[in-house]
Amino acid sequence: MGAFLPQILIVLAIGVIVYLAIKKFAYLSSVDTENLPEEKQAELKMKILEERLKRQAQLWGGKLQKFLSPAGKILQSRVKTWSHDLSQWQHKVKNKQKEILKSNPQHAQLLLRDLLAGGEKLLTEGQYGEAEQMFIEALTLDPRNTEVYDLLGRLYREQKNYPHALATFKHLLNLELKGLELAEKQANGEENQEITVKKQRLAGRYVEVGELYQRQGELEKARETVKQAFKYDENNPKYLDFLCELCIILKDKEEASAALEKLRQINPENAKIEKLSQEIADIQVTA
Repeated sequence: MGAFLPQILIVLAIGVIVYLAIKKFAYLSSVDTENLPEEKQAELKMKILEERLKRQAQLWGGKLQKFLSPAGKILQSRVKTWSHDLSQWQHKVKNKQKEILKSNPQHAQLLLRDLLAGGEKLLTEGQYGEAEQMFIEALTLDPRNTEVYDLLGRLYREQKNYPHALATFKHLLNLELKGLELAEKQANGEENQEITVKKQRLAGRYVEVGELYQRQGELEKARETVKQAFKYDENNPKYLDFLCELCIILKDKEEASAALEKLRQINPENAKIEKLSQEIADIQVTA
């Protein structure tokens, strides 16, 4: 039995690797970034997906090296060959899946709804890995779906994975900007309820991105991003409050005072006005 133990371990290890590869590639290789605009979408995919594969490879590579070092080179060669074959197989499956969904768009929409509902439920339960996989699979069906990116961004934010959350919400912001431009073009420059809602949503998205910059300690970027929100929702007291706080942290007494004055005009009953006013007064302006 002892003579066969290394071979048994190798077979078991290879089985684990193949299982992980199939599980990952089923989701990761299916993300269609070829149809996403701009180079930043490719960057987004790399941030969201590639690092997860690298972490898995490093984890299992270390374990294999520890337990199977005598057979490591042989195993590595075999795994490379099988990974290549697996990748080719997954590519064929992906193309076949696209053909089926293209011929049956109603089925694709139903599947998308199921993935979103299931992923959101997993997200609320704190099962982040499983939720992420469902959202990534949803991108296969609709790579420009804003709801998917919103949920994916929320997931990373709850994990405190701010770089990934920021990349996701910035991409979502770009999608919503283009959606607003299209709606305005179709309305021939006239304001309507749809455009108003899109502007308010876009303003909120700028603030979300600004909050993520703040959590990363990039306060100047946070302030400049939040200021963009006022192009689309200029009298939102929540955004003025946030801008005022950022300016206080940055010790910009003039801009903080201007934001506070506007907040006082729009929402004079705001309970934070007195506190913000005192904090502004305490700012020491240096030459």
